[in-house]
Amino acid sequence: FVASDRVSDPELLVSVASAQIKSDQARAMATLYRALGLYTDSDDIDVGIYHSLASIGMDSENYRLAYVWYGVAEEFDDSLPDIQRKQLGQSFNLPVDILDRVVEDIVSALNSNTFNAEKLMLNKL
Repeated sequence: FVASDRVSDPELLVSVASAQIKSDQARAMATLYRALGLYTDSDDIDVGIYHSLASIGMDSENYRLAYVWYGVAEEFDDSLPDIQRKQLGQSFNLPVDILDRVVEDIVSALNSNTFNAEKLMLNKL
């Protein structure tokens, strides 16, 4: 999947990430971040991407990452309740005020087609 670095179709990258997620979650996350940066309209983004990123956070016990991506998913899916994210914040005593600002920054970047995981410093989560 080294060729995924040269792919410019976000939906194709999501397909690549779905294969990577089984064997290399860090690579899958990087691929999904790259895909998010390629979308030109946030309405075209499959909310499943946000759920996949949250699942990666849960699987790796990075609850800050999971909290943030659950929050982003809630912003783009009106039917998604916030109870899971709030329980996660309480259960693991997460810095929810800071993480909520990260959610806002990500949503803003997605809506303005400027998503860049490095600039958003998502590796710090």
